Amino acid sequence: MYNNDEDHSIVKTYLELPYVLRIVEMYIRKLESSNMKLSYVFVLYLKGLQSEVFTQINDTKRVMRNRGIKIIQEDETEDSLMARYKCRGYEHSISLLWGKVRSDTEVKLAELMGVDITKMER
Repeated sequence: MYNNDEDHSIVKTYLELPYVLRIVEMYIRKLESSNMKLSYVFVLYLKGLQSEVFTQINDTKRVMRNRGIKIIQEDETEDSLMARYKCRGYEHSISLLWGKVRSDTEVKLAELMGVDITKMER
């Protein structure tokens, strides 16, 4: 079965980007319903991020289509996000633990926001 790391990475990105979008949308709703001063500035910023994530989702779909990658099935379990996909005629599967999805979405959000999370203290 032919499947390279780049194809796998594209599928992983496709599966994780909607979670980045959910996080951004959640914070937009929270800010819109808050009494915080200048919340509209943060909402505008987050809507710009939202637009960028939509663009990345569409770009990823286009890349998948061009490379012959098609998602057959997606499942969310208590432990992981799983998907089956076809890549140039061969069927593959991917399973991402929720901890991995969470850390990848944090990294992606930081990247979109231009934040260096390596300097963050935990």
